[in-house]
Amino acid sequence: MIKNKTYYLSDHEVDLISFVANQRQKNKIKTGFDGLKTLAPGHRSRLELNKMGFGAEYLFCKEMNLMPDFTIHNKRKSNNSDDFDATWNGFSIDVKASGSKYPLRIRRDLKSNCQIFAYFKTIHQNFESYKFKGFATNQMIFDPKNLKGDSYYFTDDQFISLKELKYKLNII
Repeated sequence: MIKNKTYYLSDHEVDLISFVANQRQKNKIKTGFDGLKTLAPGHRSRLELNKMGFGAEYLFCKEMNLMPDFTIHNKRKSNNSDDFDATWNGFSIDVKASGSKYPLRIRRDLKSNCQIFAYFKTIHQNFESYKFKGFATNQMIFDPKNLKGDSYYFTDDQFISLKELKYKLNII
């Protein structure tokens, strides 16, 4: 993954991501769980948030030669059923995505033990392209200086490159 590079999904990949996101959203509605703790602005539907998030997860896994998680069941940080999105070199990775003008924001009560975060910003409304902003470790994100009110904020300039991440984690 190259920091600040824009990555694109093919039409078939967009269709696949839409299908999985639709199935996940239908299951959430059917089981009475609709991701209500999400911090996204009110102008995006829950389905759009699912598409945005899974699109970023899919792109990350594709570029890092990992298998994306296609499961449909509900996962939550609050009950420890949503630990991370991928494993790379033995490290847990949580892939995050947001609209182009928002910093990464994680509510204090959704703090996780995930070791690495990978952050994307969406470029187009139909989620066909994403700009990869970079990596951060758990310690970088959840540093007390990033806590403002009820959330941790992490700005684009705080993310590091893959090379810097490997150095920080002593990966050869």
